[in-house]
Amino acid sequence: MPDTSWALVHDDGRPSVHVAELLISRLLADPSDSSVEPLLTRWSTFVRGLPPKAAFAATADNVAVLEDELRLACDLRSGVEPLDDDATTARLCWYLARALVVAGAAGDPELRVEQLALHLAGRCGWTVSEAALARALTHEAQLRSNLDMLDLVVELVTFDDENLWTMPIALGRGAMVAEVIERALAAAWDELARVRRDRDAAEASAVELQATRALALSLGEELHRDEWIRARLRVVKATRPFKLAIDLRKRALRRR
Repeated sequence: MPDTSWALVHDDGRPSVHVAELLISRLLADPSDSSVEPLLTRWSTFVRGLPPKAAFAATADNVAVLEDELRLACDLRSGVEPLDDDATTARLCWYLARALVVAGAAGDPELRVEQLALHLAGRCGWTVSEAALARALTHEAQLRSNLDMLDLVVELVTFDDENLWTMPIALGRGAMVAEVIERALAAAWDELARVRRDRDAAEASAVELQATRALALSLGEELHRDEWIRARLRVVKATRPFKLAIDLRKRALRRR
């Protein structure tokens, strides 16, 4: 059942392919998939044409994607009252953001549900503020508390917590299914292998650089020593005894 099932009339005949499912599968396959934007636009256009109660129920996990149309899969339960348009669209975006985070399809692992919800609203062409999102979640907690006889404080805390979920936090909370966890673990191993390769390459480069520096230092010291010797020789050659010795040797050579 979808995350929003608590507010919906249970229907075993609910169509199997929904906006959320398509978005998740496409984003997991390719985060830059160009077909994501048209699907979001199609969903937002569909929502705009619905009356308030139907729009409130038109979360991405409750809108079936048919060949040439979108269709609301399940109606709202009796007693569920929508808020204004701003809070309704905030609710729709929040549940889609949560679904993407829990599915590991949010893209950025540090992106919180609340941040992703506002981002999705912009991509859908909806104007959603942080205040509208907060109002929607408070209303959601109150509805769940009233309809399912739950503790309101617990529900408020639950929504506040989930609002701050990132993919790693959702993983730590046990909110991801086994398939998502396996995929995340495989991706983590791949990333770890890449980091190790980069580390080994960096260490090899560091060793090579250190050897180059040692060689350069050694050569520099030899050059400095040679220059010192040449300087000392120039000083010695400039002394009177040395010049006299050279002159005597020249004379001796001429006599031969």
